[in-house]
Amino acid sequence: MSQKEKPGSPDRRNFMKATATGAGILALSGIAPRLADAQALPAKWGAETDVVVLGAGGGGLFAAIEAAAAGAKVILLESTPAIGGSSAICGGDIVFAGTDLQKEKGIEDSNKLLYADFMKAGKSRNVPEMVQTYVDNQLETYEHLKKLGVTYKAVVQGEGSVPRSHRTNPAELIAILKKEADRLGVRTRVESPATRLVTNAEGRVVGVLAAQGGKEIAIGARRGVVVATGGFSNNPELLDELKVGFSKVRSMAAPGCRGDGFIMLAKMGAHMRDLPSLKASFSQHPKSKPGKRQPVNTYRVGSIIINKHGKRFVNEGLGHKDLPEFVLKQPDGISYEVFDSKIAPQAATKSMMIKQEDLELWGIKADTLDELAAKAGVPADALKDSVARYNQYVDAGKDPDFGRDGLIGHVGKLIKIDAPPFYLIEGICAILGTYCGAQVNGKAQVLDVYGQTIPGLYAAGEVLGGLHGDGYIGGTAFGKALIFGRLAGKNAAATAAKKK
Repeated sequence: MSQKEKPGSPDRRNFMKATATGAGILALSGIAPRLADAQALPAKWGAETDVVVLGAGGGGLFAAIEAAAAGAKVILLESTPAIGGSSAICGGDIVFAGTDLQKEKGIEDSNKLLYADFMKAGKSRNVPEMVQTYVDNQLETYEHLKKLGVTYKAVVQGEGSVPRSHRTNPAELIAILKKEADRLGVRTRVESPATRLVTNAEGRVVGVLAAQGGKEIAIGARRGVVVATGGFSNNPELLDELKVGFSKVRSMAAPGCRGDGFIMLAKMGAHMRDLPSLKASFSQHPKSKPGKRQPVNTYRVGSIIINKHGKRFVNEGLGHKDLPEFVLKQPDGISYEVFDSKIAPQAATKSMMIKQEDLELWGIKADTLDELAAKAGVPADALKDSVARYNQYVDAGKDPDFGRDGLIGHVGKLIKIDAPPFYLIEGICAILGTYCGAQVNGKAQVLDVYGQTIPGLYAAGEVLGGLHGDGYIGGTAFGKALIFGRLAGKNAAATAAKKK
């Protein structure tokens, strides 16, 4: 290192600033050099503990619980005034396989089938070790949550081969985890965003810098730091850097999802995976907002999707992460879900999170397709033609236009749209999460681009990449947070304490 490149010099600070703001894909793709001397050790720690956990969502809370249960002293830092993050406002589905609830309902599932579904959904671009880690630890996590008092209200069909999305009340789950963390003595500090990771001369992460009460404090971590800060759905600059135009897609993520941890991990030289697979989700009602989502997923039970010209444009059986690629290309990015009185009761169920009154409140209802088209402002002839052609394909058992062969996940028979009243609801694409980030190993240790662990650094939840590949199974994001959070906390606590 030359004299002018020393930590703290103007040239060095400018380089670090450019890297930290996301300017430079090399840093975010994991090709950047390891910046082990990015932050010099403080002269004195403002506080010291065994494990520091960043982010008090599902992943961070579970990491703190496991670390504390293993005997470690834990400080949990949350950047916002409230705990929970995106976990508290998500749909609540968690993907588990081989559970007692599935067996009660006669659903045959296994780790092998879950692994295969992961790889299929991710188009085999998933990191096999991360998928296997999820699979190997999911059933134990399911049981552990039950012991803590979490209840599973239903098991529903998602993008996989069989129903395995276990529905929970996410706010209740977070409250249960927080209660357990408090019982174990975890010290939680809200409105305390971490700003930097601190490393020693050997490149080991030994603490963090955080902002508390308008002041910067250095917190030492004798055993490790767990980054579980969520994604970057609320960072327009970073969104646009990775996918042009994505800053215009509405974010439904929690306020704390600004990419703080994502940037810190990239700066440390973590191998950042799945960046090209950054995707929006389909669909939410236009009135949806963070914390009050209004899902419009009638396509999962049989509706067709048309554009504002009244024409079908996509295979509605695709997953909610694949549909936006087609929806966002439509005129003005507008799409509508069209269905009838046979499909409506299937949509208006607890498992779909929609009530009958929602269908009529959010959308348009009419006795004829002509009337439906007039109310919606779409061409009647085009709408009727789209419905008629689709009904013919249902009868024939083949959709030559778009290849739809079933409902979501290719499971379930197609249903003709021919029984009035008819419904039409607008659905928009939104960013529920970013699903790309740092690769970890089976112990939730962060890996650099060479596959080597970054000592003292662990990660869980939405800051992880590699698990989903180029697709997504609904309910695996919440599952990823909880499963990898447990592993991160447990293994960080098991690390031998290090001094400066």
